[in-house]
Amino acid sequence: MLNRRELLAGAVLGLGPGVPLAMAFAGTESRLTGGFNLSGVLPMDAAADASWNACGGLAALTARWLSGPLFDVVDAGGDTHTIHAIDGYPDIKTFAALAGIDPKTGTGGLLCSKVHDQSGNGCDFTQAIPASQPGVWLIRGKIHFGFGGVLSQKALSLPAQFFNVSKRVRVNNRSSSVYAIIKPYCSNAGWVTDRGSPAIYAGTSMFSHGPSNGIGVIDLPALSGPSIAAPVTIQRSIYSHILSADSSQVSLNGAVGTAGPLHFGAAMGGHIGFQPGLAFSTAFSGRMQGVMMSSSALSPTQDAAVKSALNRYADIRSGPPSAIGKVNILIDGASFDQGQGGDPAGKYGTQNGGGYGWPEMLMDQLDGLEIQWNNIAASGNRIANCTATYGSDGHLCFNPSAAKNILMGPNSAVGNTMNDGKTGVQAYGDFLSWLTAVRVDDWDHIITYAFSDRSVDPEQDYTGLMVANAGSNRVTVVVMPPIEPNPFDGHPGIRGYETMAATIRPILSPLLV
Repeated sequence: MLNRRELLAGAVLGLGPGVPLAMAFAGTESRLTGGFNLSGVLPMDAAADASWNACGGLAALTARWLSGPLFDVVDAGGDTHTIHAIDGYPDIKTFAALAGIDPKTGTGGLLCSKVHDQSGNGCDFTQAIPASQPGVWLIRGKIHFGFGGVLSQKALSLPAQFFNVSKRVRVNNRSSSVYAIIKPYCSNAGWVTDRGSPAIYAGTSMFSHGPSNGIGVIDLPALSGPSIAAPVTIQRSIYSHILSADSSQVSLNGAVGTAGPLHFGAAMGGHIGFQPGLAFSTAFSGRMQGVMMSSSALSPTQDAAVKSALNRYADIRSGPPSAIGKVNILIDGASFDQGQGGDPAGKYGTQNGGGYGWPEMLMDQLDGLEIQWNNIAASGNRIANCTATYGSDGHLCFNPSAAKNILMGPNSAVGNTMNDGKTGVQAYGDFLSWLTAVRVDDWDHIITYAFSDRSVDPEQDYTGLMVANAGSNRVTVVVMPPIEPNPFDGHPGIRGYETMAATIRPILSPLLV
């Protein structure tokens, strides 16, 4: 059995770990951007009078770092390599060669031991322990850090996976600013500063002033509502918090939530990522491309300039959830709809949700359109769970200001419903209950899918009822072709998800115009 390092190094889509380098480089462009856009003012330079304590990422964050060292990775043999910037962009060709994948179409990763500090303070983000090193993943030409269960971790057993922040970095809950480019797969996409055990990491349980023991907490779910419409977003986002003596503020893609000031003052050092055992250490399942830390509370003018630069830098076109004219899409369902099973090695047990599945493929393919993507799917969901979840979280994802609202669900929850012993007719009845619940909101289009290759009678009965009643139910039923490979507990691998995305896209695309 491959160990974690071998799995990361050999995880390949369409190419094997022994593919010659000449083949790996075939057909590549002269510059591979890694998913970044460095055409304008870079984020660290956007607010000229802002000071930065520690900044690191997968591309240059400042014009002073256009050829600087970005991050260190460890190859399958245990050797460390520094990936430098080329005109500010990450050296994707070198990284892909080390990972043994095609730089444009491959999907694979390497462990990361260091992220170089671009602030000039020498406060690199480091992790010397291999078992706790986050991965750097190249996914179809876009590069990310992976934390807590994305493509590399074991289901339901998340080990520590984080970078250490230098103790010379002071994080003051009365005066600090943090910005990150993230793609979250769960609602726990906040940051924590803990004076007793200093930590800066994603994952919390509340948004409050902080209890008397000195733990201050910021979290997204408790900020769900009119200002942050979606409790879960699966698209690339700019996350930030600004803490001052007067208030604490968190934002996601420009949607802002505020609360009172946090209790305590300075903490030094900490962590970025997921470290079990610390206070409120709910796992952050997602990807990150860069982080910027300041010991000052940036002014509104500075904040706007930095966010504008970050949006351009990360090639984010969608803006805040309340933007008028945007298409708003909600995905509701179960593990299929999280991309579970979609890790590059095809091993269902090696990741914990948030893998590379059809929603993310569609997101990348439709990246140039103004779409707000939301996902409230959960592992093991039955249709009845989806009905209840919609009432609590899904309803918040409906955007009456959007030009169109499209709902895709409950999809893979059907199979789980039948695992409870329900017949196809009973599962169809559950679907009608879900449909009644979601029609509380005026969705413009509702799309669901069914599987034509399932020979189990209850599912065939369900599919027949769905197709026969699609018109009267006012839903679009996408009947999937056979999904291969499909060997791991009923979950597709990447090629299976490619088939699903290719089948859904021609149904979805006409609805976006």
